[in-house]
Amino acid sequence: SSPTYHIDAEAGARTLDTQWHHVIITSETGINASAVDIGRVASGYFAGVLDDIRFFNYPITANDVYVLYVEGNWWEYREKFENEKAMNI
Repeated sequence: SSPTYHIDAEAGARTLDTQWHHVIITSETGINASAVDIGRVASGYFAGVLDDIRFFNYPITANDVYVLYVEGNWWEYREKFENEKAMNI
């Protein structure tokens, strides 16, 4: 089957801009090490930074994708929590 793209925990999203994004690609198709080409964009390579690349040997669910997204954006949620906490004082 075709891979599913999860951009900032939203399945099916495929549009990226110049901002930081959390990207997960899931597939029911097995891969092997010789088929992995990290950072390739069309005929060139991504000119940015890739961080925290993971491969799972089991299927991950939409909830797993969301949890990984939240873990990767903890500072955003902390800031939101601190702002809400300050408003409730």
